[in-house]
Amino acid sequence: MAKTNKCDKGTTATNSKHFKPPNIIKCSQIYLQHSKTATDNLMELIEKEEIEVVFIQESYIIHNRIVGITKRYRTFTSAIGRSRTATVITSNRIDALLIREATDKDTVVVEITPGNLKFYTVNMYLDYFHYLAVQ
Repeated sequence: MAKTNKCDKGTTATNSKHFKPPNIIKCSQIYLQHSKTATDNLMELIEKEEIEVVFIQESYIIHNRIVGITKRYRTFTSAIGRSRTATVITSNRIDALLIREATDKDTVVVEITPGNLKFYTVNMYLDYFHYLAVQ
């Protein structure tokens, strides 16, 4: 269902559940297939596994709005049309900024700053029925 990765920049993790070294972010990517049940299960998994950044494809949507994601999380998505991808930041220790110029219904670009580290995430939905143009 979901892949969980730890991004390590030279810092070692400890066994403490609440201590997070500043350069380690727990990330997950998931394809929800517009399912309410899958979204509910994701919310439980985020809490249990202490996931801080989630990359979602095909969120549960009602009236062109993503639903089922806890309000205390920051959800980044396109404001125009029915978005097929979203990036969710669950941790308050991570500053995040949506890059609107590079975001559309199939792509979400977010600048993430945990502490003094800054990087960009790109979350894309690639429709396997739609071929990429060859130039």
